[in-house]
Amino acid sequence: MPIIRTVTMANPERALRSRGEHGTVYGETSGLKRVMKKGCVIAFLILLCAEARAESNQPMPLKTVRPSYPEIAKQMRIGGTVKLRITVDAKGAVAKVEPIGGNAMLIDCAQKAVLKWKYPPSGAESTIVVSVIFDPDK
Repeated sequence: MPIIRTVTMANPERALRSRGEHGTVYGETSGLKRVMKKGCVIAFLILLCAEARAESNQPMPLKTVRPSYPEIAKQMRIGGTVKLRITVDAKGAVAKVEPIGGNAMLIDCAQKAVLKWKYPPSGAESTIVVSVIFDPDK
């Protein structure tokens, strides 16, 4: 014969949770689990802040050249962001440009423009990730 349980509490969900042999209510988060979850969230936020700070420490270019917009891409209203990994030599000239992502129609124009950029001399070669934005409305 099935057991029928009637719940007449203000919080019926709590009454339906099973209890362990020491009175522990299963289904509730223990104190250690809550601390671990909070710790993970805090660690994640610290990593985000560190990444943002690392990006803000990148050198600013002294000279930039705007990329030419491919006419067919402009007519088709294709835009977006092209991400490039650039190598800047000790004198501040862009020595190498590698595409990381973006529309294939726009990558070549972005690479040609960024090769003409100039950075402050740093005394050592460095690698930077830059974004070139193409907006068909501008």
